[in-house]
Order: sequence, then C-alpha cells, then structure tokens
Amino acid sequence: MYGKIGVLVLAACAALQVQARVDDAQAVRLGQDLTPLGAERAGNAAGTIPAWSGGVAPPADYQPGMHHPDPFAADPLLYRVDQGNLGEYASLLPEGLKALLERYPEFHLRVFPSRRSAAAPQRIYDATRFNAVSAELIANGNGIQGAAAGIPFPLPQDGMEVIWNHILHYKGDQSHIVNSQAVVIGGKRPTSSAIATSITSTTARAWPRRISTIPCCTTSTA
Repeated sequence: MYGKIGVLVLAACAALQVQARVDDAQAVRLGQDLTPLGAERAGNAAGTIPAWSGGVAPPADYQPGMHHPDPFAADPLLYRVDQGNLGEYASLLPEGLKALLERYPEFHLRVFPSRRSAAAPQRIYDATRFNAVSAELIANGNGIQGAAAGIPFPLPQDGMEVIWNHILHYKGDQSHIVNSQAVVIGGKRPTSSAIATSITSTTARAWPRRISTIPCCTTSTA
C-alpha cells in the first residue's frame, strides 16, 4: 500500500518537473509569433495596438550619459478626453479615471498613438530562449534552477512561473533612483528627505557566449 503511494508521489513529482519546461517545438515560437520575451508579436484587430517590431533603438550618435531623446516627438495627438466627451470613451477607461473626469472639470486626458517600444539586448533574448527549455521551479515554487538572466519562463505554465518572471525580469545593467519625499506631521513645517540608490545588475552580464556551455544557475529564496 505505502509502496504504491510512494510510486504515485514520485510519478506526480516527475510529471510536475517535466511540465515546468517547454519543448523545442513550443520554444521556437519565441521570435516568431511571440516576441523574444514571450509576448504576442501581432497587434490587435482594431489596429490601435501595433505589432512589435523590435522596440526602440538609440540614435546612431547617442553616447552614454546624454539626455534621452524623445523617439516619438512627432506623434500627433489623436484626441482629448474630458467631461464633455467622457461618454464617448467611457468603455475604454478604468473606473478611477472616469471618477476623476467626472469630479474635476479641468482634468483631461491627451491620447497619442500606442507604441510598443520595449527592447532588450540580444544576450537577454538568447538567455530567455535557453531558459524556455531549461528553467524549472524547485523547493515547492520557492526558487528556480536552470535559468541565466532574461525571463526564466517566457512561456509560463502556471501563476507561480509568472510571479518569478516578474521578480527576475531584465531591469537593465545599471540604474540610479532618487526618491524625494516630504512628511507633514500635525500641521507643522514639512520635513523632506532624498534617498539616492544605485543598482548594478550582475546577472545581466553573466551570459556566456556559447549557449552549449552554459552552466545552470540556481536562484532561491528563504
């Protein structure tokens, strides 16, 4: 009796482990009908959301440290939404924005063409393609193994894999964040503070040149 139960448990665990990865027939969709990170490449039927075509690339004369130019400065204003025409666009708006438009006459929305500007380095696309057939959950979903940089589960099979995608997605090689805040207590003069944080990603640069020689890394949480 107990022996049979043990066999069933092992079989179930093995099945879950296999389901954590996808095969090459599924992974080949990355870069075809899906973007290299797993999103739908095509636009919507109405044409209001365009197909992804590679995202934004820096201008040829751009140097690190320069002010980021606006790649869509020439985009025309499609329409403006305010109290006067709210009913025309109500089906497209979340409840919070509708409430603001209804309450404040001066509040309005300026709508421009949708853009799919997201882009990542090629090494992140390559790493994500490798992860699709290699990454798997471990420790009851509290960690992953077999992934190196990029999105660990570009073709997620369950909610846990989606959560890990959010935690480990590519955030750039380096970022600098300044957080300013003011605290008012009892009507007194507010006290303000600024916190500056610099973050350097090490996993983003840890991708070997040859995919065939990649050692799987393990990421886990307590």
